[in-house]
Amino acid sequence: MTGAQQMNSKKQDVIDTAAAVYLAALTKNGPEILSIQPHLDLPEKDLHELAFKSIPMSSKDGDFVSVSLEPYQATCLVNQVPPFKESQDQRDTFVSFGLLLNENTNPIPYRNILRRISSICKENSLMTYPMLKEIGTKLFKSMIITQETTFSFEIKKGVSIEFTFSDELEKWLEKNGGKPVDSSMKRSCQFVGVISCEEALEREKSSFVLDKTVLRIICQEGPVTLDDLRKKTLPLESALGIKIDLDMIQEVCSRYVKDGIIKVLEE
Repeated sequence: MTGAQQMNSKKQDVIDTAAAVYLAALTKNGPEILSIQPHLDLPEKDLHELAFKSIPMSSKDGDFVSVSLEPYQATCLVNQVPPFKESQDQRDTFVSFGLLLNENTNPIPYRNILRRISSICKENSLMTYPMLKEIGTKLFKSMIITQETTFSFEIKKGVSIEFTFSDELEKWLEKNGGKPVDSSMKRSCQFVGVISCEEALEREKSSFVLDKTVLRIICQEGPVTLDDLRKKTLPLESALGIKIDLDMIQEVCSRYVKDGIIKVLEE
């Protein structure tokens, strides 16, 4: 098998076509699904569950949420937007831009795509519900109908969102050595804190619950391995309504190592 064939094979292990693109928002009725493309034959109770899981009560702008909704997993990014017709009041509110994926799909590459869309909108003062809805329609056509690998959308004259799905997934594969995190080498890594637990948590006080939990365990109980962290964070699955796997934990640890908050012990 050639190098290109091997990479294509690796991509197939990570890439899955999304089942749907959706927007959840905090409205006068509480968390609500305002759009979902294509229309899926989901029970009303599942749509309510998806809305509540996509807009957690403690959510903040930029939070990434990955939750289970059998037979899917929902992967979304919480965005703070100006009030719109359906919103609950005249203050800024929240909209989650999300994808429904196969329940076994690694959500991290798709998170990177959602974050890029959010970043470009914010840079150009276009982070609004109508704009996210328009982008969602374009993303739906690209990912689900035509299954194109390139996404290009002009959000105002001279400003476009452009990327290829394969580029985003290539970056993730390159970062993770072109293979799943679940390898003996990565599982054997041991992490310890570089600063005190109190200082670390103060620096990360606005982080997602899973991130802060991983950080607290490392700083208080380290050295710990990825397997240790996964076992210790499993109780969060039911509390947060998310599926926690080694990929998610490794991604959190990688960021904290890069930020100098924790370190990997030499074997």
